[in-house]
Amino acid sequence: MTKLNFDIEIFNEFAKSYEKHSYKQSKYWYEYVKLIIEEIKKNKLQDFGTNSNLTRGFGDALKIRKRPKIRKLLLFPFFYKPVEKFLTKRMQLKNQKTIFKSSSNFFSNIDFIKKLANELDATVSELEINRYNEVDNKKLPWRYLQASAYMELLDRVISNNIKDTSLSNILNGNTIDIGGGYGPMIDTINIFKEFNKTGAESTDYILEQYPVSFIANQYLNHRNKKILPPILCKNYNNITLNNNPSQLRVIQSGFVTDLDNLNIKFFFNSNSFQEMDESQIYEYTDFIKRNKSTDSYLSIFHYKGNVAKNKSDQIWVDNGQHGYLNLFKNEFNLIDLIDFELNGYVSGTLYFFKL
Repeated sequence: MTKLNFDIEIFNEFAKSYEKHSYKQSKYWYEYVKLIIEEIKKNKLQDFGTNSNLTRGFGDALKIRKRPKIRKLLLFPFFYKPVEKFLTKRMQLKNQKTIFKSSSNFFSNIDFIKKLANELDATVSELEINRYNEVDNKKLPWRYLQASAYMELLDRVISNNIKDTSLSNILNGNTIDIGGGYGPMIDTINIFKEFNKTGAESTDYILEQYPVSFIANQYLNHRNKKILPPILCKNYNNITLNNNPSQLRVIQSGFVTDLDNLNIKFFFNSNSFQEMDESQIYEYTDFIKRNKSTDSYLSIFHYKGNVAKNKSDQIWVDNGQHGYLNLFKNEFNLIDLIDFELNGYVSGTLYFFKL
């Protein structure tokens, strides 16, 4: 099997960049980051598709679910761990065949999802990604299917609220996914632009913290070879594309306070604003203002659920609610929001702002 390339020189560049800047991950992510770094040093990126610790909270490797009743019955790890693993894999086998099929009526652009699955099928096999869905007998990682749901929600909110434009038009320019994990959403946007023959000479950025930024860079490079050199310092090279389709580029999050004039037409964030403290939210608000184009939009997918009690002191909470939403409603023009709940997908609310 082809494995995700671990390039020690590139990894050292990301690590040195991280060490240089003062901006670090939020307290919420501290333990996750520590764990991911340990996994990279232990196994490089060899088990990207199967090791849930390597892509904790943002990847598509199956996480073996703990089952208290079975542990109480079988007592020892030697007995209960194989059972937990078997049950998790059995559930995945069921989900991969049913989730998309049962939700296909939700999607208006099935041809695009089939295009996605066609593009990703070989990647799933090469990297042994073990959490995926079957679409027209092709394998599509689960987070790409979730990204497809985001695209459907965006299409609906744009169609319902903005005349004489479309999702394709709004994505026809530079885009960015803030906190985009290993890259499913930004890759989906990139493929969408190609599918609709739009976005020439534009860049689709993914902004992530170290070391997820390194994983995203290596994954996207493996996926399509259209990735530009990462932005790892404030004095980065602004590359101009000539008559090329939209390309991808990773930004390490330490430089959100230094980057200007990226000319972003569409900003996206799923969940990670919920994991930031107040100072970080204000930094990202300023980042959005400094880097928007003359006609820009921001969309946020806010996960359903209350703030975890053991995490409430690590993020921005205002009267039991996430504080960033009120700030964004004051700073930007909320066009509309749409609630989403569908079996097999993350539930939440999509917010759509004009900047």
